[in-house]
Amino acid sequence: MKKLLTLILCFILISCFNEPKKNSSDTTDESITISSDINKVSNVEDFDYIGKENNGLRLVVKNKKYGFIDEFDNVVINLNYDSAWDFQNGLARVYKRYSSTGGYPYTFKWGFINTNGEEVIPLIYEFVMPFENGSAEVEKDGIVFYINQNGEKVNRLE
Repeated sequence: MKKLLTLILCFILISCFNEPKKNSSDTTDESITISSDINKVSNVEDFDYIGKENNGLRLVVKNKKYGFIDEFDNVVINLNYDSAWDFQNGLARVYKRYSSTGGYPYTFKWGFINTNGEEVIPLIYEFVMPFENGSAEVEKDGIVFYINQNGEKVNRLE
């Protein structure tokens, strides 16, 4: 439990104070044009970060919001998340940051999305670890436990 809390604290500090690396071709223009009918980015270089292809998708960041594009640079998962990780076994960890005051302190709610952008495991957890051997360690209301890929509470699967 102490190890998990230390990991959570380190992650929060890093994500709050760390900006994504900029592409060398970035411009100062903060606008990004997404066509509503085809969800196509007008200029892929407008992203602050473009990850490597994983499960047919690439993680992208623009103005500290995370989403995914396909091989044709179409935005297939909108940039709605405050952080996201690459897909593993068809699921990606994501979180959104909430604030009752409009600023700090923030509450982070974690969950998992599939490659269609559906929140298949709702963003209700204080923290989630990636799935290993069919289960993921999560924390909710200060209690650490494991879930399967359907979001059901399970014993640790080894």
